[in-house]
Amino acid sequence: EALQKALAEGVEIASGQTTISGEKTVAGTEVIAEAIAPSDKEARPRAEAAFSFTTHELVEPWNDAVTKHIKHQGFSYAPGSRVKILFVPSYLNGDDGIFNLPYYDLLIGFDLSLFPSYYEPWGYTPHESVAFSIPTITTSLSGFGVWARQQGQGKSPFHNGVEVIHRDDENYAKAVEAIALVIRDFSLKSATRVATIKRKAAKLSDQADWAHFIAHYQEAYRKALHNSFLRLSRPYTGNVR
Repeated sequence: EALQKALAEGVEIASGQTTISGEKTVAGTEVIAEAIAPSDKEARPRAEAAFSFTTHELVEPWNDAVTKHIKHQGFSYAPGSRVKILFVPSYLNGDDGIFNLPYYDLLIGFDLSLFPSYYEPWGYTPHESVAFSIPTITTSLSGFGVWARQQGQGKSPFHNGVEVIHRDDENYAKAVEAIALVIRDFSLKSATRVATIKRKAAKLSDQADWAHFIAHYQEAYRKALHNSFLRLSRPYTGNVR
């Protein structure tokens, strides 16, 4: 169901290891649950959530951090719920028993991805998202987020297909609120505007191609080798290839 219909009809937002919190991590899931909770609560009283939103069996679902937080936020599949959670606690390699599709084949079916990282040296999941023309939300605590912001983010929402939310040690609640507002704003955009954002996302990913980035890696290695040789009291004059 298209994210654009979220406010009026409800939307299925994938969580766990699909689009919301990434293929390989559940980092930031608590932020997502709180960010999308207000839209659901506006349409219904707080309901007791069950484990029906999980696609795969968990060893101790009552002790699982993700399911506990989703339950705490009151999500359910009750009539009138406008936000539906789909938690996929499985590595999406094409043989998970439910989707049986690789992560990337599922990714391209989404309208928007969200990776509210608390810390990522780079953060390949939002990078991969824009590479497949899927607009993404990340934070200022990811290397990719910092880089995307330097490319012009901030001129307007999703100016280059990426929205970077400021996050630090003390602004958890504000980050949650900011993410909720961004999701709501995106869901109201026209199909034409979303198509434009998707094109900009793909264009941004081209700027992060190895053809452009490899020189920075080579320079980093050169400096590391140079400093290593300085510690040995002789300069490094070679080249990194």
